[in-house]
Formats: sequence, structure tokens, C-alpha cells
Amino acid sequence: MKYQFEKDNIISTNFDKNNNLWIGTYYGGIYCFLKGDISKKPCLNLLKGNAVSNIMCDGEGGYWVSTLNYGVFYFPCEKFSTYTTADGLSGNSFDFLTTDGKTIYGTELLSPYLNIISSVDIINEKSEVKKILPFNDSNVLTYAIFFDKNEDALWIGTSKSFYKYKNGKYTSLNKYLSLPDSVNLPFARFAIYDMVVDKCGKIWVGSNGGILKIVNDKIYRHNSKEFFLRVFCLIEDGENIFLFGSNNGLYKFIDGKYVYWGDKNPLFKNRVTSIKRCTINNSIWIATKGAGILVMVGDKVLQIQKKDGLLSNHIKHLFIDKNIIWASSNKGLNKITVSNDNYLSSKIESFTHADGLSSDEVNCVLGIDSIIYVATSEGLCVFNSNEVTTNKIPPPVYITNVKISSKDTSIQANYTLPYDRNFIEISFVGLTYRTAGNVMYKYKLSGINDHWVYTKSTQVLYSYLPIGEYKFEVYAMNKDGVCSSSPAKISFIINPPFWKTWWFVVICALFFAGLVWLFIYFRIKSVNKRNELKSQLNNYMQKALRKQMNPHFIFNSLNSIQYYILQNDKLSSNKYLAKFARLMRIVLDNSHHQLITLQEELDALNLYIEIESLRFKDKFEYSIVVDENLNINEYKILPLLIQPYVENAIWHGLMHKEGTGILTVDLQLKENIIICTISDNGIGREKAFEIKNKKNQSYESHGTKITSDRLKLINTLNNTELKISYFDLKDESGNAIGTKVEIAIPQIK
Repeated sequence: MKYQFEKDNIISTNFDKNNNLWIGTYYGGIYCFLKGDISKKPCLNLLKGNAVSNIMCDGEGGYWVSTLNYGVFYFPCEKFSTYTTADGLSGNSFDFLTTDGKTIYGTELLSPYLNIISSVDIINEKSEVKKILPFNDSNVLTYAIFFDKNEDALWIGTSKSFYKYKNGKYTSLNKYLSLPDSVNLPFARFAIYDMVVDKCGKIWVGSNGGILKIVNDKIYRHNSKEFFLRVFCLIEDGENIFLFGSNNGLYKFIDGKYVYWGDKNPLFKNRVTSIKRCTINNSIWIATKGAGILVMVGDKVLQIQKKDGLLSNHIKHLFIDKNIIWASSNKGLNKITVSNDNYLSSKIESFTHADGLSSDEVNCVLGIDSIIYVATSEGLCVFNSNEVTTNKIPPPVYITNVKISSKDTSIQANYTLPYDRNFIEISFVGLTYRTAGNVMYKYKLSGINDHWVYTKSTQVLYSYLPIGEYKFEVYAMNKDGVCSSSPAKISFIINPPFWKTWWFVVICALFFAGLVWLFIYFRIKSVNKRNELKSQLNNYMQKALRKQMNPHFIFNSLNSIQYYILQNDKLSSNKYLAKFARLMRIVLDNSHHQLITLQEELDALNLYIEIESLRFKDKFEYSIVVDENLNINEYKILPLLIQPYVENAIWHGLMHKEGTGILTVDLQLKENIIICTISDNGIGREKAFEIKNKKNQSYESHGTKITSDRLKLINTLNNTELKISYFDLKDESGNAIGTKVEIAIPQIK
């Protein structure tokens, strides 16, 4: 017998890699027949109302569907089936599930303001959906359902009573609670959250009024101050002993007394939403809101959290099948496979909307053999745990864009950049559609940090990279932690500026070495030249000394002394001899110094003029005038500086003059310059030149020439401006009436 497509046209057929047949229709969407068996009901019927033109399966096991009217659709896995209101369910949001081992019973917790009649949905072995309507009253809400295998009955907790459904009939428990102190309270005050049957067949109920006990279809409650303690879940831990979870944390119920375990361990202060026992090693698994899963093994308490692999630390419900623990959460479904007693090292897998769940908001999970039923906010999902696996396909990763200094550039394996283009922005993407954008990346930039950085961003920015070599690597990881088989990578070389390159450093080193060499060379040359000038200066000093103490002067002076001695003029001879000896001493003393005071120079000059005046028998008169603002004991000048010009005035100007000559030496201070003026009323330089030509002598005095050359050397050595100016004095008729010499001497203190 073949499946009939009533009033519909088939427009595409495809087989996937699992040999499942996919049939696309014009009106009914797409149908999937397991192993191509069209004699049975299709396992999936999706996209109703769409004209499906083709379907393909990718490498991750996801399916791509093209339609003629609404574009392309993608769904991650054909292993997940979803029951919704379109399949006959009362609603899409299931909160409670229970089973008798063959049939699934489910219901949702509705608000009393929705004006919806509560019902219980049944999904039998043939995947047929039926409904149980306990009350045709919108004010009665179904809070929870539980199946009692001992009585083969379904218990239904509502807002008005507690019912037992068996063989298609209802049995209502008493409307009022029976309390030990005979105080009756309306049952409507309690909401039912969980139920267990103890070893003796007694029924224990967790409610918002604590723990209740059902005996002979009557509800009893132990009197306690924790009257409004909400018991969300409970398990038997011995005769009349229960562990239960509440809004305040974990409690132990012993013979009607409540013992709070939050005082023993702070982890037990978190709200407990589900408690189950693993029969393999008798461990107790506790689901919490905020602390993940707590595992009690004897006296030890282990904790499994999001950092260990859970999708969330808010766990809503637990279902344990041998060594597999299924944990529902607000972020999807977790599967924990226990292999040993170290639960933190157990294998943790996750299933989300990206894998095929209708929603990540998972409220409850239940299993019959290998078939898992998942109650979500968007329908009831069903899958075979033996067929559904995690995504083990390594996602490829690619560099999608590279920006350098905020400008897009072509993608290359290697970049060589100048130092001022070191602002790098890299974009990348990992291709894993089953992860639905929830891709984790790890990257590093070798050269800056060798540690991997984890992020969900698809972009990384490196600003102002220093000069050097770098290698960027990035891996993509899907939600199951499978990493790319190889990274996407690019390399960068940030070149240094030219002033930091080796060749520039070498050039600068050679340049500075050259400067140092030139400095040393010219310094040595300057020192040598200065030493040479000093040597010449000393030579001229000696010449000036010899000139000042020339043989003619000494011989004539001694003759004059001898003359006075022969004339028996003891007074004159002693006076002359004393002045001569003193002059010789002063000249010799001054010749040993580079600088002498102006007073010392004038003392020597005055003695010289006196001796010459005595020797020539008062041939001339002389005067030495000093500016009163000039401190002759403070200012210093060069030794033997003025005397040669005075000698020249006496010997070449005044000696040839008829009558008495006049010699004047005047020292004035003008703008920090000592102006020494030597003037005479002799025959003048022209007449003296004529007389010397007749005697075949050069005009210029040797003493003044030596002094002039010496002054040039001194100016060069000391960077001074010693100037000598000559002036010929004439009367109104143009006749020579003398000579004036001006020596500009800078002050040296």
C-alpha cells in the first residue's frame, strides 16, 4: 500500500545520504519517508502551504529546501519531529510530561486569565494524539500529571482538586484536606508540583503547602510551621524519609519534620527544580536554578556548571536513563554520559534549536527506551537518541576582510607595511549553519601574545602595532566544541621607519664618527696652530725685548753714565745708573708675563722716556696723561706694547727737530676700549723717510714692525681687535708739524 497525496501534486523527489526519500509537493510542503518506505506514514511533513522545488543535504547533516513562493529554508536535522497544535495538541508550550512506559502524557501550565480549558494530551505508540478533558470548565487549571504504575492510573493535579484517571474514568479525591489536628482547609489553596509512590505503595505529593500524603483517596498533611513551603520535587530516601527541593533550597523530610540542608552546604540554598537518583551507583542528581547540577555521592557534593559544558546554570528538569542524564534548561537540552565516579570529567553534549529542537526553552524531558520526548515552549520534540549525534564536522574558517588604517584592502597571505600603517582590523567567519550563528572563535597574534583569546565576535582590531613580525591565526568552533581542522591565518611585517633601519643607523654612526674625527682633526690643527702662534708670539716677545734692550740703547746709556762719571758728576751718574738698572729689571720682569697691569707698563715707559730725555740733554719735553675713569691697577694689557711707538716718536720725529720737542702719551677710556694716543711735534713721517733713505735705512722702525706683527698674532689667538692708526699732523699751509699714533686696546680684567 502506498501513501496517498490527496489533491496535491508532487514536483520534486530526492534521496539523502541516509537513503531517506524526500518528496516536495505543490501545496503540502515536504514529506520525508524513512528509508524510502512510502507504505508507511511520513516521519516528517514540513513547510505546509509551500511549493517545494528541491532539497539538498549539506556536510553537517543540515537540509536546504528551495520553494517556488517563499525562497530558501534551512533545517538542521531530519531526526527531530515536533508535535504542535497543527498535529492536534492542545497547546505548543508543554510544562509536564509523564509516561506509563508506552504512552506519553503531557500538559501545560496555563494562567487562569487565559480562559482556556485545561486538558491532558496523549501520544500513543502510533504517534496518534488524543486529549483528556477532565473538566469542561475554564476556571479549572491542570497543574501537574503523574502516572502511577502500581495502580496503572494517571494522577491529575488541578486548581480545584486532585483526580485519578483510570480505565477512562475519573475518581475525585475529597475536596477538603484531612489534617491530623482535624482542621480542614480548602484544597484549592495548593498547587501540585510532583508526586512519588514509596515502597509501600503510598503516594506522596509535593505542593505549595509542603508535602502531602494520599491514603485511601484522602489527602493528609503534616502540621508544620513551613505551611507555605513550596515543594517542587521529591524522592524517597528511606521509610518516611524524603529529599525534596523547594524555593529555598534542599530539605530532608524525616517522620513529618523538615530539616534544611542549606545550613550544611551553601550550594543547597539555591532553588531546587528537580531531584533524581541514578541507580548505577546510587548517586543523587539535583537540578538548581543558578548553580547548575549538584551531584551527591555519599558525603561528597560535586557541581557541574556552564563552565564544565552545560548550556546554562538554570536547569529545569532531569531525566535519568541508566548512565545517561538528560537535563533541560532555558538554553536547550544537555546530555551527560557518566563513565566513572568523577562526574566533572563526564562527557557532556548539547542539543539546541540549531540541532532541530523547536525551541531552546526546554521545560521537561522524558524517555521511552531510546526515544526522547522534549517539552519546549514551541511544541513537543521527539527524537531517537541512538540516531541523533552531535555535530562533529570541523567548521571551515575564512578571513573575509582586512582593513589597514581603516581602509579595505585585498586579502593576502602576507603583508609588509610601513610603520605608520599599523592599525589593523581583521574580519572572519566560520561556516557552520547548524550552530545558527552561535559560533565560538579562538585567535591569537603571535608576536604580541601567544595565548588564545576566545570570542563570539567575528572581528578583531589591533591598533598601533609596534614594528616587528606577526602571525594571526583564528579557529572556529561549533556549539559542540569541534574546532576547525586548520586555522585561517595571515602574516604581517611592520617595517621600522627609515631612522630605525640598520643602514640608517650605520650611516648615522659613520656620519657622527666622521664629525668626531673632523672635530678632533680641526681641534688638533687648531691647537697646533695656536701653539705655533704662541711660539711666534714668544719669538716676537723676545724680539721686542731685544729691541727694547738693543745694544745701541744700552751702549749709549752706558756712555752717558761714563760721561757723568768722568765729569765727576756723581749725583747725575748715580741717578742715571739707578734709572737704567730699574728699567732693565722692569723690562725683564714684564717679559715673563702674557699680561701685565697698565700701571706696570706705564712705569717701564716712564723710566724709558726719562733715560732718553737725560741722554739727549733735555732735547724734548714729555707728559703722560691717564683718564681718571681708568683704573690702571685693574686693567691689563700686553707687555712691551706702547714703548716701541714712543721710541719711534723720539728717534725719528723729535731727534731731527730744531728746538725743543714735545712728546705726549694720552690714555682714555672710551666704550670699554683704552685709546692710547702717542703724539709728537717732530718732523713728520715724510721728512723722516727722506732722512732714512739718505742713510739707506728702511723707513719703518723695527720695533714698531715687531709690535705690529705681534698684535696680529695676539688678535688671532684671543679673538681681539687691537688696532693701530697713524695720523700725520700738518699746519694750515700743509707743512708737517708732527705725528700721532692711536692704539685701540680692549680691556682685559
